Amino acid sequence: MDFYQSLMFLGSIFLSIQLFPQNYKIYKSKSARDISYITIFITLFGITTIIIYGLHFGLIEIWAPPFIQIFCLLHTLTMKIYYDNYYNHRELMIL
Repeated sequence: MDFYQSLMFLGSIFLSIQLFPQNYKIYKSKSARDISYITIFITLFGITTIIIYGLHFGLIEIWAPPFIQIFCLLHTLTMKIYYDNYYNHRELMIL
């Protein structure tokens, strides 16, 4: 890998882990009301197209890091669904 490929790979890693703090905040606050479903789905679509491009041309530095981002987005989506639909209802039933 030359310098520019390494730089792109490093940038991809940072973009992929950007959702770690958001997921942690959602987990700690037990709320994901400020997160938009539309944003999650548009981002998932965009990342999926990047992965398809990288796989087609065999560019590991393109398709490998977005898998981390997809995992984080799916985790965000799961927490959003749970905390918006089930967590608060269960909490109200206990009271």
